[in-house]
Amino acid sequence: MRTAIAVLMGLLLGLGTVWADAQEEEKESPAAERIISIAEGRFQMVAPKGWLRKAPRVRIIEHEFEVPPPEDEEGGRPARLTVMSAGGKVKENIQRWLDQFVQPDGSSTEEQAKIEKLTVADQTVHFVDVAGTYVDPFSQAGPQEDYRLLGAIIETKRGNYFVKLVGPASTLAAHEQAFKDMLNGLERK
Repeated sequence: MRTAIAVLMGLLLGLGTVWADAQEEEKESPAAERIISIAEGRFQMVAPKGWLRKAPRVRIIEHEFEVPPPEDEEGGRPARLTVMSAGGKVKENIQRWLDQFVQPDGSSTEEQAKIEKLTVADQTVHFVDVAGTYVDPFSQAGPQEDYRLLGAIIETKRGNYFVKLVGPASTLAAHEQAFKDMLNGLERK
């Protein structure tokens, strides 16, 4: 009887380890799930390891990822990456992003923002980096202090694609280079 109980306990402990390993693996999307395809499959980029693909919260969003907080930050909150196509002029869409932020000292968000125009995979990419208090017009959470947005508008012949990473400034600081590497990895398929 004791042998049977010991065997059963061993099996249960083993299953617990397998379950814990599976939970750990869920924190990272497999490589195939990290592929972000845009412009009807004509271009793709790959989200960094550790970014977890999520079902888009809103129908118009084509790709969504949860970006984890820094490992050394206790109680840190994740950021959200969304990718979608949309109409409108580039300048107006950049202004819409800037208008989602206010500066704690009352200064101009537009003057604080970094905006640059790049070429990646022969496509024009408008890169935006803005921080401050985030006022998401679609959220009921209220103003989020010390937030940041890293965004890119990729112009293609199939329309503009909006890549928007928004969340706590500390989370974005930890993933800024990974975000830039992802964009620079845009390639024609």
